[in-house]
Amino acid sequence: MSSGEIKISPDDGQQALSHLQEQSDELKNAIDILTAANDVLRGSNPQGDSMKAAITTLESLIEATSEALNVSDVNHNQLQASIDALIEADNKSASAIGGGDGA
Repeated sequence: MSSGEIKISPDDGQQALSHLQEQSDELKNAIDILTAANDVLRGSNPQGDSMKAAITTLESLIEATSEALNVSDVNHNQLQASIDALIEADNKSASAIGGGDGA
């Protein structure tokens, strides 16, 4: 291995994947909490600019959190594809080193 080479194993990828899943779960929980708070505010028949601003702020937070969740899901899918490629390359390498059928 050269001095600048970084070695990443499928296990490293699985750990990163687990971390991304935890973040996705936290984002989903945040969306649920923000949505519930927004529903409560809307149900209280809001009066005045400050209450309407609070609702607008919550809706913006829900939208931003949803976008973050979408990015997390994309990252999750890309990481899973990378892990699958690492495993496949590792298997091919092991097969080639093992000699296979000698062809």
